[in-house]
Amino acid sequence: MNTLNKKHKSIIDKHNVSLTKGQPLVITGEQGSGKTLLAIEIAKQHGTYCRTTQDEMISLSFFKKVLRMNPETIIVEETFLNKTEQALMKTSITAKEAPNFIFISQSTEYLSDIRSNRRFKILEI
Repeated sequence: MNTLNKKHKSIIDKHNVSLTKGQPLVITGEQGSGKTLLAIEIAKQHGTYCRTTQDEMISLSFFKKVLRMNPETIIVEETFLNKTEQALMKTSITAKEAPNFIFISQSTEYLSDIRSNRRFKILEI
């Protein structure tokens, strides 16, 4: 196991990070802090995963294409998750057959909105 993986393992262990269907994980942190690599490490623990961006996810045709791939986890990068985007994602996240979701964001602007919504788990690194 390389140093990077040890770092991520310690973060995962320290914060008791796990994925729960219907309760997405939001990872925030500065650019270059390792958010994406951490998300990949977490997703790998749950099987198959795919990476996409928020702009792609908002496109219904693209989202359906991702779901047909049948990943256990979808990592959504470049996320801001303002109230409008939270509402757009709500149906997808809570669907009976929905995969796990990990949202990655540099922005902390909407974290107070997300914290008030028990549907999301937040990990700040």
